[in-house]
Amino acid sequence: MKFISATINGFGKWVDQSFHFYNDGVNCIYGENESGKSTLHLFILFMLFGLPPKQRNFYRPKTSGTLGGRLTLEAKHTGRFTIERFDGVRNGSALCYTEDGSQHDEEWLAETLQGISSTTYQSIFSFSADDLNDFRNMKEDDLGEVLLGIGLTGSTAIQSVEKMLDNKIGDLFKPYGKKPLINQELDQMALLHKEVRQSATEEKVYQNKNLESDKLSQDIQTLEERVRQLYSERMELERKQQALPVMKQYRELRENLNELPDSIPFPEDGLTRYEKVKNEVLPLRSELSFLTANEKTYENRITILLEELPTEERYKKAAKLVKLKEDYTSFVRERENWQSQLNKLQNRLKMEINQLNIGIGMEDLEEFHLPFHTEKNWNQLKTSSSDLKKESIQLQQEQKELTNQRMYMMNQIGELEDQLLDPHHVSKIKEKLRLSTENELIQRLSMQLTKKKIKWEKEKEKKKKYASIGLWGSIFIALILGITAMLADRSIFYVGTVAMLIIGLLQRVLFHRYLDGMEKIIGTEEMQATNIAIEDEERKEAEHLLASYENTKKDIATLEENLKSIELALVKWNEKNKLNKDAHHTLESKIKQQIDLYPFLLHVEIDYWPELYHNLKHIVTLGHEAGEIKENIRLLKEKKKKIQFELNQFSGSENGEWTEKTIKDQLRELELFTTDYNSNLEKIKQYRQQLHENKEQQHAVKEKLRPYETEIKQLFEVAQVDKEDTYYFKARQLQEKQELEKEKTTLARQLNNFFDDQEEDHSLEWQEEELASRSQQIKKEEIELQKNIEKKRQELANIRAEILQMETSETHSYKLHQYEMKKERVNELAKEWAVLKTAKEMLSETKRNYRDIYLSKVIQQTIYYFGFLTDGRYKDVHPPADGQAFYVVTQDDIHFDVNELSKGTVDQLYISLRFAVSEVMSNEFKLPIIMDDAFIHFDMERAERITEIIKRIGSKQQVLLFTCKHNVREFFENENIIRL
Repeated sequence: MKFISATINGFGKWVDQSFHFYNDGVNCIYGENESGKSTLHLFILFMLFGLPPKQRNFYRPKTSGTLGGRLTLEAKHTGRFTIERFDGVRNGSALCYTEDGSQHDEEWLAETLQGISSTTYQSIFSFSADDLNDFRNMKEDDLGEVLLGIGLTGSTAIQSVEKMLDNKIGDLFKPYGKKPLINQELDQMALLHKEVRQSATEEKVYQNKNLESDKLSQDIQTLEERVRQLYSERMELERKQQALPVMKQYRELRENLNELPDSIPFPEDGLTRYEKVKNEVLPLRSELSFLTANEKTYENRITILLEELPTEERYKKAAKLVKLKEDYTSFVRERENWQSQLNKLQNRLKMEINQLNIGIGMEDLEEFHLPFHTEKNWNQLKTSSSDLKKESIQLQQEQKELTNQRMYMMNQIGELEDQLLDPHHVSKIKEKLRLSTENELIQRLSMQLTKKKIKWEKEKEKKKKYASIGLWGSIFIALILGITAMLADRSIFYVGTVAMLIIGLLQRVLFHRYLDGMEKIIGTEEMQATNIAIEDEERKEAEHLLASYENTKKDIATLEENLKSIELALVKWNEKNKLNKDAHHTLESKIKQQIDLYPFLLHVEIDYWPELYHNLKHIVTLGHEAGEIKENIRLLKEKKKKIQFELNQFSGSENGEWTEKTIKDQLRELELFTTDYNSNLEKIKQYRQQLHENKEQQHAVKEKLRPYETEIKQLFEVAQVDKEDTYYFKARQLQEKQELEKEKTTLARQLNNFFDDQEEDHSLEWQEEELASRSQQIKKEEIELQKNIEKKRQELANIRAEILQMETSETHSYKLHQYEMKKERVNELAKEWAVLKTAKEMLSETKRNYRDIYLSKVIQQTIYYFGFLTDGRYKDVHPPADGQAFYVVTQDDIHFDVNELSKGTVDQLYISLRFAVSEVMSNEFKLPIIMDDAFIHFDMERAERITEIIKRIGSKQQVLLFTCKHNVREFFENENIIRL
């Protein structure tokens, strides 16, 4: 079968893309990382086998809603056909089209693929770099599952059946389980068997109880007859005399009860529960004793071996000496290396010390110390010195500038004071300007007043004219109204005539008053102007002199303020100068202190101290390194002497010729000694393993004992005791108290028949003394009889209650029936479990047979490919077995576990295995092989070899090789290359 083409409508990053594959040889599909190689690989698997809905959603394109496409293949028995699969169509099922136009479903596709599932295909014909990570952990069962998938197309169903059988077997029975059905039934059957045995014992007890009941009845009758005889005698005594024995007995009971504790803690049905647990514990303790005896046997055997074994101290000493074999051979070479380094280092030290030329020698380095803070101190001293120099220069400049400014200000003030006018002359100029200003103001006011008078005269004439018109108008209206009044003879017109005349006259009077007032106002505003007058030029000159005077005064005031600021700045400068001098003294003190510590600094400028520190630090470091090398050389000499001494000391006691042997021969004999020791240790290890298993069995028995011991502990905690004897003592004590309380209740009931108050003791004392002599014998006998009767009646009542319970109970027959039914149920379940177990074993045997059919062929082909890839360095490959992983054998017969191989070698082994599996199956299934960067960790030589194998396989069946490596692509330049 071969891939012809692929059309992707949408899958991951691929949307509306088509790919055409070459029928023959290797299809090398090359693309950079993130170019979509793995997505194309998964698309082919999706078209062949489909994907679950969740995985389909994961590969749904972001830029298209369609997920699916078409894959065209060609097979011998079907010809060319196309697989069409879309997510939203037929729920993701495939639809196949053949060349004759026929359509086929998913089942036809499965038959065409010869029943191979997705898992089987990826196990045989498809693999990637990610599959290499799980190869180190592959076990025998894992390889068997792969080979089973090769040999059986229905391996998935077999695995499902195997899992189903395991689940059913586990649900039925587990050796140490409690939840499985058979385990539960066995526990219930054991409990029923115990109850059946207990009920059988109760039948014998029933017969004994009947005999005991008859005897007690007869005894009670005899006692009651005697009581009746005494009753006739007791009737002769008074009522209180009859009560005396009861009262005495009641007192005794109360005293006995007072002697007992008020509260006796004890579990309910404590004795029965304790006996039941005790019966369960005894067999387990017996088993534990047996295991303990075996433990002692193993320990004795281990002790014998240990006695025959040399002392561990001697073995450790020998093993320690053997480990020094390689060290000894390297001591001389290492010492020469150290000596060479020391010579070079000393020459370098001499050269660097001479270059410094500060008066120190090699011998000074041993006592020379540069604390960690020295560099910081020297840097601070350098910085402080530089800062103080700059500050001194700055202070000198400030002093010069301030002095110059002060002299300049004083000169300026003197010059301005010389330019000032005489104050008297200034006063005259100001007065003259004031009078001139007043005269000008009066003249302007006079001109304004003249203008107002002219304007007022004009308005006055107008107002007089208007007043005359108003007066004559009023007279004219009054005349008309008078004529009308005379003609009409109406009084109202006379009134109007008089009113108009009054209005006209009143207007005239008011107008003249207004004119008089205005004349007075205008007349008072007349002002007398002075005769003082100043020319404009003279006025401007006076104003200029006055303004110059004021400006000069302001300039003098400003200069005086500036002079004060300069004086203040000089004061501050003096303070700064004092601080600078103090800082100079402090710096000189610190410099002197450093020179006292390091005299060579006297000839070095302080600015070079930090640089000198680094050079000195480097020299000191080199000196320390030289000292360390000397120490190493000394230690190597000591180690060599120590090894020689230890070897002589170790074997000197064995034979006298030991010291004459070489160290190599001595170490060889020590190796033989340690080998024998380890052999004996292995035997001890085996016995200790058996001892460990024995302890685990003891632990299991102790685990079974723990619930019973816990229950016993709980019973003891409730009873507040810590041992068995005390527990039984408390049980008896509780029983005694219960019996006394019961008897006390009975006596109290009897006393109620005689007295209203049971505590009426004093009223009977006289009777007891008086009647003691004549009723003592009767009372004693009566008391004894009463006790015996009550006791036997109680015993009889208890026995009859037990007999009644036994007669009405069918427990034995019911329990026996239940036990037989449970036994039959267990037998049925056991048969079912045996059938399932047999089926499981048959299935496992079938799987082993199929695995064995193909395993030898696969491993043989794997050896061939692996030897070719590794250039013949490995001659054999062994598959996983007995829980171990793959291991290989070199040409030198050295065995390497797969975990001991390099990453590249493991990858070569895995790819050899996959190629072998594919080749073994090529006779039955001619399916294309897909590889996705499977040899990414190979170097150029191995990559070239693997390409030869791939080309050889490609000549037989189609191969799709996905790669992002440029060098891999170059190996297939003559092949079919598809670029993404």
